[in-house]
Amino acid sequence: MEKYNNNSGYEDENDEEYQIPPKWELNGWGDITDNEENELLEYIDDGILVDKSILLIAGPPKKYKSILATQMGIILASENKDWFGHLVDGGCIVLNFQAEENKYTLYKKLKIMEKGITWESNYQDLDTFATNIKLDIMNPTHYSYLRDEIRRLEAEIVIFDPLVKFHTVEDENNNPRMDNVMDEFHRLNEECNCTSIIVHHSSKNIQGGVVSRGASSIFATADTQILVNPVGDRIDLKFDLRHGAHLEPIKLKMNPNTLWLEEITKTSNEVIDFVLDELQTTGANGIMRNELQEKIAEKFKFDIRTASNEIVGYIKSGLIKTDNKKRNMRLFSPKQGIPIAKN
Repeated sequence: MEKYNNNSGYEDENDEEYQIPPKWELNGWGDITDNEENELLEYIDDGILVDKSILLIAGPPKKYKSILATQMGIILASENKDWFGHLVDGGCIVLNFQAEENKYTLYKKLKIMEKGITWESNYQDLDTFATNIKLDIMNPTHYSYLRDEIRRLEAEIVIFDPLVKFHTVEDENNNPRMDNVMDEFHRLNEECNCTSIIVHHSSKNIQGGVVSRGASSIFATADTQILVNPVGDRIDLKFDLRHGAHLEPIKLKMNPNTLWLEEITKTSNEVIDFVLDELQTTGANGIMRNELQEKIAEKFKFDIRTASNEIVGYIKSGLIKTDNKKRNMRLFSPKQGIPIAKN
């Protein structure tokens, strides 16, 4: 018999691959459902992050994917914390491979992010970062070193950011080659009893939809996909889950003071309603921008910069109209006629 290929099977019955027997495990219905040990451990519930799984964060470059992964790592290393309303089984040992950072840029980012951590936790003892990385997961020597380091640290969650820095496949659209790469991440999960979070750059964003770069096998092998979709000054997280039901998108905005992504919730809608009421009250006279941001800061206990960022976002989205003056700008309701600015 010939060695196996798509046309004629195996070339030689003595071929090593030919000698490997098939393998499967048989379990009755009750063997599965009556044993609670078969229940999947969920680090983030609703099937978002499951034990020994791969979570893929994909989106256009420079759209907060790394921030999202770092933020997720901090929360997973923390006790008694949720992730945008989803329960977290925290207190995990997290190993974060930041291939596009060095310790100096990471220092600046983490010092700012510390301002957004308002809960008591020993996350700093559990969250470890690796930088200055040269690593090819397909290289047996590299793989062995990586496996041994994860075991040494007893890491439960390992973040790889970004995927392109952890292999040497020239064309990420090559399905067979990238399938082999992703198989190594699954192998790592099994051998190290860990879970992987992988950041992946998509090519671009078109009319509200993410167009993902790379072979379909990258996405097919992931247990969870979080697609980062930029919409104006916010990002929407869209989910594709293997171990959970459909989830509605989560809408987030960056807090520039803390570099934390924050969910746009009812509180944000209350700010919008407050702003529109103020503009309606002032009518044709409008309101000075500085005056409105001070009112927002006082009403919602924001700092002035956050209040200013809220106003900028509303102007960009068309919720607020302006007289187009660069100094002493006045703001108006979108229903109000706008006076022509005089030079």
